Order: sequence, then structure tokens, then C-alpha cells
Amino acid sequence: MYNRIALIILCAAVLAGCHGSGHLEAIPSSVSECGGANHPQTVSVSWDATKATNGGGVKLWVQNHGAFSNAKPTLWAQRGPKGTAETGFWVVAGTEISMTNANTGDSLAEITIGGIPCKE
Repeated sequence: MYNRIALIILCAAVLAGCHGSGHLEAIPSSVSECGGANHPQTVSVSWDATKATNGGGVKLWVQNHGAFSNAKPTLWAQRGPKGTAETGFWVVAGTEISMTNANTGDSLAEITIGGIPCKE
């Protein structure tokens, strides 16, 4: 009985480790709030979802709030499992960037661009 429970727990742990999430990063991770939505900026976005997609591709989605508001996330790019891309001049504080598995649609990672307050 105890061996069976231990085996079930071990199998669950192994399977959980095989289905990892991805890594998503933006540089800079925060942008100036001076000028607000009238002064969008660019960021460099890097990702690695190699393990989470078994080498398959990802979709990168963006959602802005405020002047560039879009109610639903918009597909920004569809790429390989690992890479880096520059955004256009549309990033403002609060922009959300998310990554999904291109084949399954599973959510892999999400980041929100922070804001740096203006100095008076």
C-alpha cells in the first residue's frame, strides 16, 4: 500500500517537472512615465520556452492600457522557443507582455512593464 502511494507521488513529481513554464524578460523592465502614453518607448524582450514547448514555437501577446488601450491581448510575434526581439515605439508603463505555447495555447509566462515616475 505505502509503495503504491510512494510510486504515485514519484510519478506525479516527474510529470510535473517535464511540463515547465517559460522565462520572459524585458530590458528595461520599467519605462519613464514622463509624457505618459504620448511618449511610448521600446524595450528588448527575451524568452526561453524550450522545455515548456518541447522545442516548439511561442506566441508573444501585448496588451496596453490607457491611450493605446486594447481590450484583448494582441498578437505581437510568433517565434521559435528561444529568442530576443525589439518592440516598436508602443510600450508604456503598464504594458503587459505574455507568452503562450504556439501549438496548445497554454500560458507560459507574463510580465508587466513598470513605470519610473517623473522627477519634479
